[in-house]
Amino acid sequence: MNFSTAVHIPQVVETTFWLAKQIKEANPEIAVLGAWLHDVGHLWFDDFVNVHDHAVRGEIKTRAILTDFGADGQTITAVTHIVKSHRNRDVAPATIEAKIVAASDSASHLQNNTYEKLIVDEKLSGTAEERVKICLEKLERDWWDISVFPELVKEMNGKYERTKELLTIALSKS
Repeated sequence: MNFSTAVHIPQVVETTFWLAKQIKEANPEIAVLGAWLHDVGHLWFDDFVNVHDHAVRGEIKTRAILTDFGADGQTITAVTHIVKSHRNRDVAPATIEAKIVAASDSASHLQNNTYEKLIVDEKLSGTAEERVKICLEKLERDWWDISVFPELVKEMNGKYERTKELLTIALSKS
């Protein structure tokens, strides 16, 4: 586990717990369990050499972990759905708990300078301008996830606006 993961996962868990308590239809225990496991696919590669998407690897690993711990089928189904859908790309979050974790994951990106780190990430190819554009697109996808919950919008709006402004300035200077 790297420093980024060590910071990111507790942020997602904290936001998930806070948000799940605000929404009476949510099951906070399922949501928080999904938050703890949402990025487990980043931690295992050996068993899943042909699976490149960390959400898919995570779904497989989560099922194994929860089965080993004796979780019931309903819990396994709910939590594996959260893990597989937390990116809100190939699989859309279908439950309130999955939507909460997707939004909390996106909110964490605003809390720990994810976009700024991506701009200077040597693994990303392209020019500075292309990297900033990628970050602006990611910011908008993340904001879309967050915007499902007015409570979270209220908490994150200032960070979103500042990040968008900084990225827009960086784009104009690249």
